[in-house]
Amino acid sequence: SPVSHVEPSRTSAQTAYVAFDRHMFDDFRPYIFKTSDGGKSWQSVAGNLPPRAYVQVVREDPKNFNLLYAGTELGLFASYNGGREWIALNLKNLPNVSVHDILVHPRENDLILATHGRSIWILDDASPIQQMSPAILNSNAHLFPVRAGLRFASRFTRYGIGEKTFTGPNPPYGALITYYLKTKPDDKTNFHVQILDESGKLVQELDKPVKEKGLNRVNWNLRYGGAEMRRLPTEEETAFGGPPRGPQVLPGSYTVKLIIGDKTFEQPVEVRLDPTINVSLADLQAQLDLQTKLRDMQSAANSALRFLDSLEDQLKHTQTTAKNLNKEPDKEMMKALEDYIKQVDTLEDRLARRAEGLGLPGKSQVVNEIGDLFFGVDGTNAAPTPAQRQYYQEIQPEFRDRMAEVNRFINDTVPQWNEKLRAWNLPTLTTRKPVDF
Repeated sequence: SPVSHVEPSRTSAQTAYVAFDRHMFDDFRPYIFKTSDGGKSWQSVAGNLPPRAYVQVVREDPKNFNLLYAGTELGLFASYNGGREWIALNLKNLPNVSVHDILVHPRENDLILATHGRSIWILDDASPIQQMSPAILNSNAHLFPVRAGLRFASRFTRYGIGEKTFTGPNPPYGALITYYLKTKPDDKTNFHVQILDESGKLVQELDKPVKEKGLNRVNWNLRYGGAEMRRLPTEEETAFGGPPRGPQVLPGSYTVKLIIGDKTFEQPVEVRLDPTINVSLADLQAQLDLQTKLRDMQSAANSALRFLDSLEDQLKHTQTTAKNLNKEPDKEMMKALEDYIKQVDTLEDRLARRAEGLGLPGKSQVVNEIGDLFFGVDGTNAAPTPAQRQYYQEIQPEFRDRMAEVNRFINDTVPQWNEKLRAWNLPTLTTRKPVDF
């Protein structure tokens, strides 16, 4: 019968494992044997593997010699005690497919499977599997060590390859963060995953981290938090790019903090720069400085636009209410409401280009110019070019003028409108402090 992968253990040159596959003889039972004396004697370590899970490969983990992997016709199994007991590694995107070969990558420490049904399947960073123990399983939560994140430039390249791709996805960009939860926290429990710099200052708080029972994994994109949003992204926008990106962090040491209720767990994480490029820290600092300024400009503009959007919604609601309550509403009042909406639209159009409607978009406004410049500076690991620096200086006066217009509107116009609305016995508009910029 076929023999599958006999390899000496790293714990001892006298230890080895062998698996036999006899399904061609209508024998579907699992066969795994171990020798500790160089092959003079063998003991079965098939343990409690399912009776029809015939084994095609057995591997010893290179970092945890008590951990064995068995590739069977019914999926992947693992034993943490040298084969006495086996558990199914029912990972979320790995169904019970036939596993023909297993490798723990010697450099990346990824668990790689050759399967019949899921092609080549890779678990990026097998450390959580290797380090799992009864103590961790019995704890309420555990944050595993975080593999270093590699900062490199990437571009979106889906265009031109048809409706569907025929390749598996790359690993998530950045640092993979893995944690164990004994039970799923309820919605009232304080639950956060944060990234801190060396001084303890918050770099980014991950948005809606998963919190299921068992192993959970999220990735940090090696960035600071993004700009405040004007509005929540649509489903299509989320699928395409997600929320706004923040500036890229500098290479160095950071801390991952997992907060569950009143408990806190921390692990260090290192950000490394792509070793194939040569760039000075001063150039990356210049890039970060300009990205941070542009992000803050986006936040200020979006804060203003969000307020204007709210005013427009309130005015439209007041219009509808006035029409429903009066068969013949006051013409002067209705015209004033319409004029107010047009003035809000004009302010918004001077800040940002309209996105709705068919045909070519309108003239690019200062918010769009800020976003385009941020994207251009962000696309590489290098200092901003002289042209990018000059463009930043060119859009500064327009940005200040537009934000000053909004603040004059907040300070002067909105209170005047509210006086008139009160005179008509209509709901007044929300007010706010001027926008900092």
